[in-house]
Amino acid sequence: MDASVSSAVERIIRLALAESSENLTGAEYISSVARLLTQHLGVRSVMICEVCGVFQDRARSRALTMGEEFLEERVFPVTGTPCEVTLEKGELVVESDLLKAFPQCDMTQMGKFEGFVGLALRRVDGQALGQIAI
Repeated sequence: MDASVSSAVERIIRLALAESSENLTGAEYISSVARLLTQHLGVRSVMICEVCGVFQDRARSRALTMGEEFLEERVFPVTGTPCEVTLEKGELVVESDLLKAFPQCDMTQMGKFEGFVGLALRRVDGQALGQIAI
């Protein structure tokens, strides 16, 4: 990812985290961060997910926005998805033709998304915890 884009996205995420911190915990906090990111970035969708599964090969959406609406939590396999690449490399930017790059991904077909920006969330030791995807 271009350093200036990465820096701008990081600043917006920090702002959303700071704004969301008042008196909120757990699911309410995560939903608030997703809502603020949607608003601040002017994007159609934000997903905050955690890695799960015996082999850490699945992701659980903790917050998934589609416009103003929050969608139900879902668990999905990460193999063959932009999420898999994001978790492996730490970040991913696909500016266009997302469905062509990931034709087997249910999420890209569901939302008819054109592009994707993902940032991995990691523990101090580097193990992936989840990601924020826009």
